[in-house]
Amino acid sequence: MTQQIISHKEFKSILESNSKVVVKFGAVWCAPCTTIAPTYQKLSKTHSPDIVFLEIDVDQAENTLLTSVKVSGIPRFLAYYKQKKVGDMTGSNEQNLTNLVQKLSLRS
Repeated sequence: MTQQIISHKEFKSILESNSKVVVKFGAVWCAPCTTIAPTYQKLSKTHSPDIVFLEIDVDQAENTLLTSVKVSGIPRFLAYYKQKKVGDMTGSNEQNLTNLVQKLSLRS
C-alpha cells in the first residue's frame, strides 16, 4: 500500500523512521504517471511492509519538499536506504521501476 504525503516534515519523519523507502513524484494530469501507477501499486503490495511506498503529488506538495529532492520531471522515483538516496529513476519504464524496488529490497 502507498501513503500520500505533501509536507517536507512528513517526508523527513518517514525517512528517519523507516530503513527502506520508495517515493513516487507525480501528478493527476501526467499521462506517464497514470501509465505506471498500477505497477507502483503492485510493487507496494508485494514489498510491504519491508519497504514503505510514498506518493507525492507535485501540485499539492510543499515547494521545500520538491526543491530538497530536486524534482524536475515526472514521474520520478527515488529509493532511500537508511535515509540515503540509493536509486533514482525518471519516466514510466515498468522494468526499470521493478529493478529499482528489487535492488532496494535486497539491502539488509
